[in-house]
Amino acid sequence: MKTLKDLYRATTFVELICRFIEVNYGIKITETNSDCLLKILYSIFNRYPETEEELDFFVKFYLRDCLWNNESYFFRNKAQLEELVKIAKRDLVRVLSFGCAEGQEPYSISIVLTDKGIKHKIYAVDLDEIAINKAKTGIYTPFDLRNFDEKYTWAFSVDGEYIRIREELKENVEFLHINCLKEPLEKYIRQKVDVIFCNNVMIYLTDNYKKNIIKQFCNLLEYDGYIFTTHEEKSNFVMMPGLVNISDELVLFKKKNISHIIEKDLRDLYLLSDNDEQTDDEVLIGYENDLKDNFNVEILRRLVTLNINKERFDEAKKWQYLVLISSEYNEDDIDLYLEICRRTGDMEELIDMLLKKISIFKKEKDILLLINIAKDIGNADLYFTYKNLYESLFNKNIF
Repeated sequence: MKTLKDLYRATTFVELICRFIEVNYGIKITETNSDCLLKILYSIFNRYPETEEELDFFVKFYLRDCLWNNESYFFRNKAQLEELVKIAKRDLVRVLSFGCAEGQEPYSISIVLTDKGIKHKIYAVDLDEIAINKAKTGIYTPFDLRNFDEKYTWAFSVDGEYIRIREELKENVEFLHINCLKEPLEKYIRQKVDVIFCNNVMIYLTDNYKKNIIKQFCNLLEYDGYIFTTHEEKSNFVMMPGLVNISDELVLFKKKNISHIIEKDLRDLYLLSDNDEQTDDEVLIGYENDLKDNFNVEILRRLVTLNINKERFDEAKKWQYLVLISSEYNEDDIDLYLEICRRTGDMEELIDMLLKKISIFKKEKDILLLINIAKDIGNADLYFTYKNLYESLFNKNIF
């Protein structure tokens, strides 16, 4: 019979704990939380857990404070909340607060929407069951309201040294304890959502869990729906199919309906054809596939080639961009887009996409290209930022 160490291919108890946490919770073991973890293990350890159930209890009971960061406060991301009010156009807005911790974020969302008379339903999800249970009580301390706006006084009542959320606000929020590695969000949230908040969550997760979660977001989010995140987590979203970054300042993404864009662009391309020129077979094939809702990214790639061959580089750029947001990015697709941007003279877009590529792949040739571009256009900040990055990554000097 296999032991837990055999099952998780671990040679020590510490290694077993780390593997178990990463596999079952998707949480990265970093230098920061490993120090905390080791201190606790050495202080309380008396015997090895012998089953996965015992190991799971051990992690939840003893290591919770190392693994789950529940530090938050009300109205933490005010700019995002202000933008939410602007984009909330439906009669009933459905919102997902992912990594809701002890409830400060979802309640803040409910307060600002209620204040504007916007009907809403909020799904608040977290991996930490203790935090979820505390959030359901709606009881907080003055420290949780350290970023409080006095115009929202109506949302709270004072109960001795504690502050309570109004019951009518609590009714707008459904708290859900979900481990998304084991159960999909759609099992509990049966309707599409219009907005997703994912702030300060991805930085704690393994790469596989990040990809898993973002794909679940894309499935759950309505077309033309929005995702708010942070600058530290932005790179996890920029390469996902169908998501377009529409605000760097707010770190706001929008889910595009690719088939609708393709239909419109195919019609535009048809109109570009000269009267004496038959529309190319690739265009007809693409249009037919789109109408049948049988999307195939290879059709888009053929349309890019078609437009490049006819030296219609502006059109080629539009179609290549659709390739990028319609499938998981690969380097060849990005490089072709960069070349098309160069051909069209769109240096701003070239630099923006090159920055995204560097954030994902960190290839030497790409960083050197960006350094040279920055030098040519006289952008000193960009030049020295990536010169320093290049020298630190590759241990080479640039003179």
